[in-house]
Amino acid sequence: HFLLAEAILPRGAEAAAGAPKKPEALITGPVGEGVIAPTEEQTEVIRRAFKAFDDKRLEEADRLFTEGINTWITLKRPRDEMGELYKTRGNVRVDLKRFPEAKEDYDRVISLMSSDGERPDGTAAYMEYPDAFVQRGLANEGLGDWESAVNDYSRAIGLWGGGRGEGINPYTLTFRANALGRLGRYSESVSDYEAAEALFLKERDLKRAVDSRANRALSLYETGAVKEAVKAYREIIRRSPGYADMRIALAAHLWANGEQGEAESQWEFACNNISVGCKKYKDEYWVSSVRRWPPTMAANLRSFLGKTGKQGAPTAAPP
Repeated sequence: HFLLAEAILPRGAEAAAGAPKKPEALITGPVGEGVIAPTEEQTEVIRRAFKAFDDKRLEEADRLFTEGINTWITLKRPRDEMGELYKTRGNVRVDLKRFPEAKEDYDRVISLMSSDGERPDGTAAYMEYPDAFVQRGLANEGLGDWESAVNDYSRAIGLWGGGRGEGINPYTLTFRANALGRLGRYSESVSDYEAAEALFLKERDLKRAVDSRANRALSLYETGAVKEAVKAYREIIRRSPGYADMRIALAAHLWANGEQGEAESQWEFACNNISVGCKKYKDEYWVSSVRRWPPTMAANLRSFLGKTGKQGAPTAAPP
C-alpha cells in the first residue's frame, strides 16, 4: 500500500501543486516591449526538455531546461514563462535529489510572483503562487530543514484561505504533518493528519485517507495517547486486514507491553500473509527516516526485533 510518509518527493508534490504547463503554453504568452519571439529551434529545446522530464531522463532534462532558461533570459521572455521554466527545472532537480539547486529555482519563482501573487485579503491571486511554496517546502525537506518546510507549507495553506477545511490541499496538510513530526510537534501533526483524512474521504480517495489515519495513530502514540492510538491501529486492521504497517505497529506495542503471543501473531501475519511483507521493517534507518515512525514506536519495534520485551529472556529475532 502507499504510505504518505514516503511520498515527500516528488510525485506527491505534483498532486499538491499540479502538473507543469505544456511547452506550447510557454511560447504563446503576451509579448511586451523588447521581448523577442523564440525561433522554432529554440522552442524545440523546451519541448525536448519537457519530453525528457516526462520520460524520466532527468540529467538530460536538467541540461535542456538550463539551456532553455538561458535562451529565454536573452529573449527577455515574460515573467510567467520564466517562472514556469524555473519551477519545472526545480522539479527535475528534486527528482535528482539536488535539493540546494532546486530550492534556488523555487526561490526565483516565488520572487518573480511576489509582486502580484497575493490578494489584499491574503489569499492567492493565482494557483501557481501557493504551488511554488509547496514545491520549495519539499526541497527544504530534502535539505533536512524541517522548520522552513513547515513555514512553506503553512504559507501555501494560508494562501489557500487558511485552516484545515475546504479549499486546502490534503497532500500539503500531510506534508506539513510529516515535517511537524520531524520537529517533535506531534500534537500539531495529529490535527493535520486528521484534517487530511477528512478531505481525502470527501474526494473518495480511500487509500490516502487510510494512510492519513495510520499516520495520525502513530503520532497519537507519541503524544502519550497510547490507548487511543492502539484502538486506531486495531480499527485500521479490522477494516484493512492487509495494512502491514499497522499490524507491525501493533506487534511492536504489544511486545513492549508484555503481550508476546499476540505480538508474534501480528508480526507473522504481516510477514507471511501480506504482499508487502515485513522486510523493510527490519531496517532501522528505513523505519525512522523513510517511513518516519515516531521515536517511541521505533524503539518498541527495535525491542521486538531484538526480543527484549518486558517478559522473558531474549530469544531469536523474528524471521
